[in-house]
Amino acid sequence: MKKLNIIFISLLTMACIALSCNDDPVESKDIQKIDPVGQLEVYKTNREKEILVKFVRTSYVKDTQIEIAYRNMGAEETGEWTAIMLNGDNYKYGGNYLLQVPAEGTYEVAITLIGANELRSESKSQIASTFEYVKTSMFDCAHSMMTYVIKYYYHKGPRTCWQTYYPKEQGYWDGDAVVWGQGGGLSAFVALREASVDTEQEEYYRSLEDDMFNGIQHFWVTDHGRTAYSVYPDSGNDRFYDDNVWIGLDMAKWYAISKIYAI
Repeated sequence: MKKLNIIFISLLTMACIALSCNDDPVESKDIQKIDPVGQLEVYKTNREKEILVKFVRTSYVKDTQIEIAYRNMGAEETGEWTAIMLNGDNYKYGGNYLLQVPAEGTYEVAITLIGANELRSESKSQIASTFEYVKTSMFDCAHSMMTYVIKYYYHKGPRTCWQTYYPKEQGYWDGDAVVWGQGGGLSAFVALREASVDTEQEEYYRSLEDDMFNGIQHFWVTDHGRTAYSVYPDSGNDRFYDDNVWIGLDMAKWYAISKIYAI
């Protein structure tokens, strides 16, 4: 009987020792298997509302998902996180991802690896601002250029229209540009007329509308019973479909802007 008690106590002691060796939770070991990204960099691109996310993985585990989350830091209150899930098998060693954000601003971008057991790695994050389209500065440059182009190439004379040369010299019809040159000048004017809306320069471009319209109309010629924009402002000249189509498109756009002119 004494021997049986000794055996029982020995077995009980061994069982307690075995249980004590398994106190470490399984989760702790699994978490260690999900390494975070080793490197994260975020940059603005040269396009609006786009951020380039570059990251490097220190180890590859199959069936791992990559969570890229972002939030707007520039709002009055920091925005909520928005997450995008990537297949980690497509980014075994890391890579680049073009993140499309809903608006211009400053964003915090975080990246987390998620294992098959839904356990998450440590997150890494960085902040980047998107490219900002500076409309005013670009319009000022375009306006300055257009002002000088008009000054040097749009002359008043028998036909106030676009000229081929600067300084003005003899050429076709005393230096007047042919119809594709007139159409190019008209297209540039209409683009600046549209961009000038609600700016300090809107009145300036509105004041040029009569001259610009009358200039292109010198080439509006009826010949052989058909009226169209002719290569030269006289009968007996070719009329090309592509020139007439482009001028027509600019006229339609111009009319939509000013609601004044129509052919």
